[in-house]
Amino acid sequence: MGCLNDEQIDALITGELDDDRLRRVDEHVDSCASCRQLVLAVARSVAGQGGHQRLEAGARVGRYIVLDVVGGGAFGVVYRAHDSELDRHVALKVLRPGSDGSVADVHARAEQPRLQREARAMAKLAHPNVVTVHEVGTATQAGRNATFLAMELVEGRTLRSWLGDEPRHSWREVVDVFVQVGRGLGAAHDAGLTHRDFKPENVIVGDDGRARVTDFGLAVDASEASV
Repeated sequence: MGCLNDEQIDALITGELDDDRLRRVDEHVDSCASCRQLVLAVARSVAGQGGHQRLEAGARVGRYIVLDVVGGGAFGVVYRAHDSELDRHVALKVLRPGSDGSVADVHARAEQPRLQREARAMAKLAHPNVVTVHEVGTATQAGRNATFLAMELVEGRTLRSWLGDEPRHSWREVVDVFVQVGRGLGAAHDAGLTHRDFKPENVIVGDDGRARVTDFGLAVDASEASV
């Protein structure tokens, strides 16, 4: 199908698409960057009118117990959480739950394939400079299914924040971090993955000095790409 028109976007937001049309729209949005950005921009605009209820400390998502908020955006929230089975802390990215054609549902539909791609891509990588993925799944929140991604919890901050430190880091420290980032991206390329959304916000510099590349949601897998 071609790019989405205003009528199709309105139908997507209001939940008026039947299953077949919704499947075709989902497939197109998943493969078309311009339509994906358009849908998400519309959803973000409407979301500003209502906001999103974040999970409270103690809430359960599958086997994970929410502790506090680490960060987030218009389409989901990243929490610090406790893995009750393996007794460890993780970073838990939870998409807005939605299954009723609401704005939350638009968010979930648009971002779920991206999150699944992120999990598949990162699961292929075992490298000290790439954030480790533990699990991707769904759990019921407020009577609706919410997609989540459990990852290695890195105590630190983004590369952009780290670069803005005062006093400035020495050139040797900066070079060391950038070399680590290059190694992480190199490991991805060796695994047949192209990140496609690399920027300072998608690198975490841990308090231990180790840099990790994250957010492979737009990654392309050469083994799956069409020719």
